[in-house]
Amino acid sequence: MKNQQKRKIEIIVRGVCVANKSILLCHGKNASYTYLPGGHVEFGETVSSALKRELKEEMGVPIRIKRFLGCFENHFKQKGKIHCEINLVFEFTISASQKAVVNAREKHIEFLWVPLNKLKEYNVQPDFIPEKIGLWLKNPPLKNIWVSCRSI
Repeated sequence: MKNQQKRKIEIIVRGVCVANKSILLCHGKNASYTYLPGGHVEFGETVSSALKRELKEEMGVPIRIKRFLGCFENHFKQKGKIHCEINLVFEFTISASQKAVVNAREKHIEFLWVPLNKLKEYNVQPDFIPEKIGLWLKNPPLKNIWVSCRSI
């Protein structure tokens, strides 16, 4: 296993925050794509506490988790490294005073409010997310629990 990349499945928690017909997305400043905000679930951490921790670290504001929306599998290659992840997606809210501008606390990212009807213009990754967000928000979570994506 000397020359093989260490293999692991990452558990990621992501959030969907919609306000005024716009959704909050994260953008890596050197990236050509956007994605749902969130991050890794640490060993022994619940997914809800992981989402609250990650977004507090990244945005500096507390959130309120509303409900579980769905789950998706994602496989991709980044900087020559293969990533395999299971993503758990929750709807969340932030206080009204924070909704106008969300400032990133980490230098490599920024947050954008994107109109729901313009998601495809922002290269949201994985690419099925714009379609799934509408389904997740309209339907009970159990109807849309799992999506699989493989882009390697």
